[in-house]
Amino acid sequence: MRGKDKTTHTMEWVELVDGAITVSEQQYLQGDAEAVFGKRIIYVFESDTDSHFTSVTAQYVLENENITGLTWQKFVIRFIKAMNDEAHSCYLHIYAQDDNNNTDPDLDDQIGMVPLDFSASPTYRVGNGATYAHYRLDVGRNNDLWFPYEDEDGTYEFHVSWEDLNAAGKAGGADSIKIKVYAEVVA
Repeated sequence: MRGKDKTTHTMEWVELVDGAITVSEQQYLQGDAEAVFGKRIIYVFESDTDSHFTSVTAQYVLENENITGLTWQKFVIRFIKAMNDEAHSCYLHIYAQDDNNNTDPDLDDQIGMVPLDFSASPTYRVGNGATYAHYRLDVGRNNDLWFPYEDEDGTYEFHVSWEDLNAAGKAGGADSIKIKVYAEVVA
């Protein structure tokens, strides 16, 4: 009587930063076994603090951004690192197309939103406050974030809006908000 194969398979994580990939999207989508066998491809991208989320906004007003330069159009968001210079509660709204936050419910393409509460634990503060201070928050550290995303308009952009829930709104300015997204590529 033959026993079962007791070989265990582990998944190797491949971090892809700024589109520097070890396997092409075409190879991945075609299921090239040699290129992707046993690997979970993690794609990393981030906002630019000098050009994204720099406007002054009132409470509940959305600031829309389209983060350009994506290599992949379909992925699952697994982890988000966020930074804010204000200890406010916020939402990160995520959309499938450029037309963020359409007022027509039939055309609204919001995929969902991620709550970011910089005013409560586990947020931590970096800096002395006199010259530099930011609040940082990690979402998904416990493998509890699974957020499918597809760029439906084919622009290779991450369509997102920032909403500040604080009564004072968002002060704005360069270097005030940054997000870094870790996503698992899917076929």
